[in-house]
Amino acid sequence: MNTPKDNAMKETLTGGEGEWAVLGRSLLEGAYLTADWLAAFVAVPRAGFLPEVMWPHDMDTGITVAVERREEPERWTSYANADVPIVTQWDDGMTERQGGVPTSSASMPSVVFRMLAALEVEPGHRVLEIGTGTGWNAGLLAHRLGTDSVVSIEVDPTVAEAARERLRARGLLGRVLTGDGAHGDEAGAPYDRIIATAGVRRIPGAWVRHATRGGIILAPWGTHYGNGDALVRLHRDEDGGRASGRFLGPVEFMKLRSQRSPFAGHAAYVPDGVGDADRGTTTVTEERLLGDGRFAVARFAVGLRDATATTGRRTSATVPGRCGSTASPTAPGPA
Repeated sequence: MNTPKDNAMKETLTGGEGEWAVLGRSLLEGAYLTADWLAAFVAVPRAGFLPEVMWPHDMDTGITVAVERREEPERWTSYANADVPIVTQWDDGMTERQGGVPTSSASMPSVVFRMLAALEVEPGHRVLEIGTGTGWNAGLLAHRLGTDSVVSIEVDPTVAEAARERLRARGLLGRVLTGDGAHGDEAGAPYDRIIATAGVRRIPGAWVRHATRGGIILAPWGTHYGNGDALVRLHRDEDGGRASGRFLGPVEFMKLRSQRSPFAGHAAYVPDGVGDADRGTTTVTEERLLGDGRFAVARFAVGLRDATATTGRRTSATVPGRCGSTASPTAPGPA
């Protein structure tokens, strides 16, 4: 049942025209967009932070398509106002076309506002963002808290400068630093909230040191076993030396560049082949063992169980265990 507060929030968007208002109502109904972020959603639409050429990604089909605003303005706008992730850079900027690895993006609005809600910001808080990207998330934070309260760090100089220009044009520019976000921002510390918009495989100690006592660190955390992450919210303790917390749910982000671990190939683990090692086979398929779908809990759990585990291509994965054993599912077996 809708409460008067819920109805008032929807009424704010009722008069809104176009797909952005439609998306806003959908996010409200799905409880992704909360009352305290509604004004920012209305005032800071994502379209103002996207490049002329972008690559929306269909989460269901896994297909990424190129869309150029000048050639397909209506299609470009439709994707900008949709709840889909949009790739904005490939291969660390080495190509202007679709390349091999997406390296910067604009996240799904539902994920953006889910994370902002989990950040639990209040007036007067200072926020450090790791991973500026397009600048949209920083713009939302600046609208809510003021430009003097938001500092964002971007490792890619070209991406950082483009974000500054977009934020400046909308009167939302705080400080956008260029550098490795894993090092935090000692000069500007302490921060009440630290939010990472890049996946991490370990929480940098600098983030804990640069958070206030009782402050919150929010980040997509995962293992090298797969690309999937879980959103973790950590609270720095009052003594200031540790941070602990809980997982909030599955997400998937491009990884912090300094924590990438590309698959080295099977030869890195078994350089001389399996030789005369004991061998065994099973009819259990990869999907049956680990679950089907990109956010299968079992896949994440395997990575938690053995932090040394890594995977390569889906049909030829190598899982080196602590004892030196490997498992290589090379083809689907019978169910």
